Amino acid sequence: MSEDSITKFKSFNFSESADWQKYVGNILITSRTTTLEKVKRKWYKKHIDQDFDIEFDTKEAAYAEERQRVHDQARAGGNPYVNPAYRGLSKFMMAAVHIQGILW
Repeated sequence: MSEDSITKFKSFNFSESADWQKYVGNILITSRTTTLEKVKRKWYKKHIDQDFDIEFDTKEAAYAEERQRVHDQARAGGNPYVNPAYRGLSKFMMAAVHIQGILW
């Protein structure tokens, strides 16, 4: 999906679209803004631009978040690709093996 598609979606005037007003008037939407945004994206993809990626900013945010996590982890001297939950477990296992070696 191109930047042009994203720009067109962001500049689309939903309040002046009769088709959108008819559609949104017939569905029940909770008060959550994210829900309305998701409905807008799905409607826009179906009725305006079939190539529009409804997850465009979600993917960008997830990618940026992962890059930041890897960067922070690397700066801290750890392996950024090891699940933090396993990091504690591996330290525990190493200590257990060390203690077992002392006891035997």
